[in-house]
Amino acid sequence: MRFLIAILLLTVAVSIHAQVVRGVVKDKTNQMPIAYLSVGVVGTPIGTLTDRSGKFELTIPDSLRSARLTLYGLGYNRQDLSISTFRGKELEISMEPLTSKLTDYVVNRKESGGYEINEYLTSKRKLLERAYRSFSPKNPEHSGTVVASRIAIDVPHFIISASIFIAESNTDTTKFRLRLYNVDKATGLPGDDLIQKPVLRNFTQKKGWMEIDLEDEYIFLEKGEYFLGFELIEKKEDRFRVYDVLKQRREKLKSLYEQGVKGVDQVSMEINGETQLRYRTSFSAKKIKKYGLNMPMFNTKFEVVGGSESGFYRSSSLENWIQSELGVFRMKLKYEYEKE
Repeated sequence: MRFLIAILLLTVAVSIHAQVVRGVVKDKTNQMPIAYLSVGVVGTPIGTLTDRSGKFELTIPDSLRSARLTLYGLGYNRQDLSISTFRGKELEISMEPLTSKLTDYVVNRKESGGYEINEYLTSKRKLLERAYRSFSPKNPEHSGTVVASRIAIDVPHFIISASIFIAESNTDTTKFRLRLYNVDKATGLPGDDLIQKPVLRNFTQKKGWMEIDLEDEYIFLEKGEYFLGFELIEKKEDRFRVYDVLKQRREKLKSLYEQGVKGVDQVSMEINGETQLRYRTSFSAKKIKKYGLNMPMFNTKFEVVGGSESGFYRSSSLENWIQSELGVFRMKLKYEYEKE
């Protein structure tokens, strides 16, 4: 009886400090579920994506109960809902498709001819070093991790492919959604989405350059600067599995640091207005194995090519963009343009 009372008290305590919101999102015109739509509190790490059946679930801390939940999907009008409207029940939410579209650029390549194909890297500066960044959510409930790098092309062009390098993957299938943003003039951060239709690709390869063929998407850009991004679409079970591995690894590194083991450093970082402690190591492969740090995890490898002013990421769907301390993400972009 005493044990049962303790459980009930714990349940009450949790409900006081957090609220779980659940919903299913559908297209207003055809009532079909909308998959991979962003749901969360703008500007915070509290964000996720709907699953294939349009469902989502998020735990909202008590400090954000007065905030509004935002739903945003490519091709749909943004919608805000009061968190209090959920009241512990699953809501069915309808999303209005966008009525206005960006300008469509149509060019008949076969008749025009004279096109050339080039390959663009996010920087042409000399490669200085290589680095790894975990491409996983800080909280397994959250999803929608995006990395984006600023690109500048000096000729109007069609994007015909984009690539990102996978260092290691322990999932059966890796799903990415391509994101393309304009540059927000006020902040210099990724701004509005320029592609209003989902461009999704599945890959089963475990490592190496992963190329997204875009030739049939007819994505045309005028001369200028943009942000090219890759959004990771993870299954819930994969997120929890990878999170558990990363948590174990963090705890081991923290323990080694507290023991004074040489080669483990503590780094203080400002993330979303909060100071967070991270642990890094310069161990060799032999020492990583010795200390049990060679755990399988999903990583994307980025080649660092200089300063960090052009690379940004966010670990959940509507979080603020965070400047990468590792530098510019080196992404390949093939484009096609008309000769003068």
